[in-house]
Amino acid sequence: MILDSIYTATVNPFYRFVRGLIRAALGLFYRELEIAGPGQVPSEGPLLILANHHNGMVDALILIASSSRPVRYIAKAPLFRIPILGWFMRRLECIPAHRGQDRGYTKERNEDLYRAAKDAFLAGGAVGIFPEGASHTDSALADFKHGAAKMALEAEALADFRLGLRVQLAGIHFERTRLFRGLVLVTFSPPLGVDGYRERFAADPRGAVAALTEELRERLSKMVLDAESEEVARLAAMVERLLRSEGPVPGLEERFRRQKEILERYGRLKQTHPAEVEAVRRLLRRFDRMLRLVGSGPGQVAAEYRWPRILAYALKNTAILLIGAPVFALGIAVNSVPYLAARGCSLIGGDTEDHRASVSLLSAFLLFPAWYAALIVAGWKLLPPEVWIPVVAAGPFAGFVSMRWLERFRRFGRETAGLWLALTGPGVRRRLRSWRIEILARLERLAAVD
Repeated sequence: MILDSIYTATVNPFYRFVRGLIRAALGLFYRELEIAGPGQVPSEGPLLILANHHNGMVDALILIASSSRPVRYIAKAPLFRIPILGWFMRRLECIPAHRGQDRGYTKERNEDLYRAAKDAFLAGGAVGIFPEGASHTDSALADFKHGAAKMALEAEALADFRLGLRVQLAGIHFERTRLFRGLVLVTFSPPLGVDGYRERFAADPRGAVAALTEELRERLSKMVLDAESEEVARLAAMVERLLRSEGPVPGLEERFRRQKEILERYGRLKQTHPAEVEAVRRLLRRFDRMLRLVGSGPGQVAAEYRWPRILAYALKNTAILLIGAPVFALGIAVNSVPYLAARGCSLIGGDTEDHRASVSLLSAFLLFPAWYAALIVAGWKLLPPEVWIPVVAAGPFAGFVSMRWLERFRRFGRETAGLWLALTGPGVRRRLRSWRIEILARLERLAAVD
């Protein structure tokens, strides 16, 4: 029943190598990956890690990169049949879960899952699972399946509730997009013991499992933006930006905390002051739609522009873009083929944003090394070393610079649109400013009655 060293506090070399690759890939795929509360994760002892599931396989990769200890993940069985990916999952000791929609499904097929999870816990290991059962793009948490609570309580019962199993909740928050160059926040809560369910589990196992499942869902809902719709979540982010548009930009964790507070107030006020809340929602929707149309941001609506400031800003960014242009050109020339191929794979293989993110990241994981291997072979056979070696060696760095160059170019374009609006569209800007003032006034009145 004692499992191999992957469950001990010592990370085996293969897991460490894979985790390093994942961290590097996520560092390029996402603009920022912030971890809040990493010290909450126990360094040893049996642990069950639960997280919300909004971004396909990427969620598991994010947790692997964020956690300091090795975790054995439970994943849907069809993934194990995918070439290369299935091999990696088996090497990482992932556990296949058979779902009702899978071909040949029977409840008995998941007995191996529960047995493997309990063996891991009894050996002091960590198991990761997404209790919603499947990835989804809804803003709110889906109902939890009972499997996580069941395996935790059954493992404790085998050890007469002296095992010391703890449940570690992790909230994964994506800002702006789940796709390429989005922002990710991972929040770990203090771990929760399950020994308090001992008597209830002995008297009523199903009731205890259902109660623990509900408690875990309630706790995790406090760690994510559990919004009623994607639009409400987006408008909450807009309110957060409006309320601090004239101050410094806080970190991702602080922005998330503020959006969470806004959503909680929205839920309360929607019950007590529905008409006022709906009026603010209509104004926000109109404000957001107009900003998207003119390509501006809420901070630019409030800003005062003067010609010296505009000129200094334009000269500074133009100089930066011109200096980086040669490296950008090299990065595009060397990396455009695998990038476009990965993007094409995501469009073909994913019908939702979470599926596209998974396909895009995994295909890039394979395509970029294969492309550079092909460049090395082609250069070796067709070009002198002094030509192909510098190009291949500089390719990854140039690709990173070109990515940052494009981000600055897009930001420059958005801010230029705001400047252009300030100078040539005073009527539109006046309307946006009046809406902004009215929204803030209404928000202030609602805050006073909350």
